[in-house]
Amino acid sequence: MKRRNGLLKPLLIVLLSIAVVVAAGILVYRVFFNRVYKKLSLQAGSTITVEDMMRTDFNGNLYQGELLSITPELDTHTLGEYKAKIKSGPFTYTSVITIYDTTAPQGVAHEGYVYEGYTLLPSDFITTITDDTSVIVSYKDVPNFSSQGIQDVGLVLTDAAGNKTELISKVRTCPVKATIDLAAGTALDLSSIYSGSDIRYATDEEINSFNSAFDVNYLSSIAVASHEVSDSIYDGSIASHIGYFKNYLTIDGITFLNFIHVYDTSAPQIVAGEDLSLFIGDNPAPADFITSYSDATDTVLTFDGELDTTSSTPDGSKRTITVIATDEYGNNTSISCRYTVEEDIEPPLILGVSNLTTVIGEPFAFRRGITVTDNHDTDLEVVVNSDEVDLNALGTYTLYYTATDSAGNVATRSCDLTVVESMPKEVTEEEVLELANIVLDRILTDDMTEEEKVEAIYWYVYNEVHYSDGFDPSSWLNSAYRGLTVGMGDCFVSASTAQALFTAAGIPNMMIAKIYNGYSHHFWNLIDIGEGWHHFDATRRLSDPNTHIIYFTDEEIQAYSNRHYGSHHYDESLYPEIA
Repeated sequence: MKRRNGLLKPLLIVLLSIAVVVAAGILVYRVFFNRVYKKLSLQAGSTITVEDMMRTDFNGNLYQGELLSITPELDTHTLGEYKAKIKSGPFTYTSVITIYDTTAPQGVAHEGYVYEGYTLLPSDFITTITDDTSVIVSYKDVPNFSSQGIQDVGLVLTDAAGNKTELISKVRTCPVKATIDLAAGTALDLSSIYSGSDIRYATDEEINSFNSAFDVNYLSSIAVASHEVSDSIYDGSIASHIGYFKNYLTIDGITFLNFIHVYDTSAPQIVAGEDLSLFIGDNPAPADFITSYSDATDTVLTFDGELDTTSSTPDGSKRTITVIATDEYGNNTSISCRYTVEEDIEPPLILGVSNLTTVIGEPFAFRRGITVTDNHDTDLEVVVNSDEVDLNALGTYTLYYTATDSAGNVATRSCDLTVVESMPKEVTEEEVLELANIVLDRILTDDMTEEEKVEAIYWYVYNEVHYSDGFDPSSWLNSAYRGLTVGMGDCFVSASTAQALFTAAGIPNMMIAKIYNGYSHHFWNLIDIGEGWHHFDATRRLSDPNTHIIYFTDEEIQAYSNRHYGSHHYDESLYPEIA
């Protein structure tokens, strides 16, 4: 019995020693050799930090570590194994990260468009691809790009892990050439580019639908290479500008886009005019030497050389200048033209100057009715010594009207302006119509229609009879005389002046008045040029300068009156039926 106890004690000591050693080993392994995960698996596209690689101690606290390196450089979008070196405490550990992918790619396909002789890559049908690894796009079945119209296209998206997704798209193959040459000055014959019976130019709705489905700028770059495409859409009309133009066609119910190349190889046609007579210092344009020129595209006229108008040409001699007509394509035609140069010694001619009368204290339009013509210049200014006239003092003043042309020739005419206490009580109709006929000779021509005469009379009264207060409807003849001589007055003066002009022109007319509303009067005219009575009102309305009542129907005048506080509200029983 004593012997057995002697063996048990050493055995227990041995077992206890082994347990201590194992525990110590486990502790050492956990403390020094088990601070990181040896292997980690990560879904492609995910993120990972050094903390994700660290284990916890006995108390559940995360070990701290420093990432030293990952070999190769970590790319979570590329499958494979990556070795990470991590320092924690006094030791450096290795962790293996494996990137895997179990998710199939996602994609959005769009319809493709191809011209005859062209093909598309599978990727040309894809708008977007979503996946965490690289994706290859391939055809499930290669389309027949020579088949015209629309056909289905099967596409396969395969990512780096072999996951696949299938998509269905369509391809639209254009049955006509990508570009068609068209000579300027001609129109496209649709039957010459497509033998089918159902071909036409696309509608706006079809064009918008096509543009929503396809990248027109990309198609332009494919079809016309480096050439610029105009924003204009060819509509089948005669081509008048060179360049490349979009051409939308609907063939058998399907809309297509190709491009029209308009070219021009014909030089412009040009006809010289008669020899030109110029004055010293003139600067005529090339077109002044030409009777006509024509081309299928826009044409620019230029001089070849310098025009010489610095001195007079000797008697019987002429100078020459070459005029060149160049079209959009660069084709040109030149023609020799002749001209003479002389000195301008003829003064301007001042018209409309006659003795005048005005009432003391009232404004006066000194240049009203005065015009000036010249053998050379246009729009010459007439200067009058109006500052020497005192409109507030009775008497007779001499007015001097002066005009000077660009050559320095001066013209002067004079007349008397008499400032009186008041106008004659009554001028005669003969006097008024004589003044009216003088005006009509200036503003009307024999070839004018009745409508054109009415419009000319309107603009004369509108521009020449300036508004001023002073209502006196006692005599339309006095008011017309005032309008034709002084050029100032209220609406009654304007209507009376128009009445005198219409009467002298032989146009039936009468004056019409607004119903007095207690604070304002208004007068205008009725005229009949063979289409019934119409409203005519040449009084300048400062509150509405954009409306011109030249030939209004009754419906139009009533609508205008309603918008302007009853401006033309009249008693219908006092006047004939108005159109």
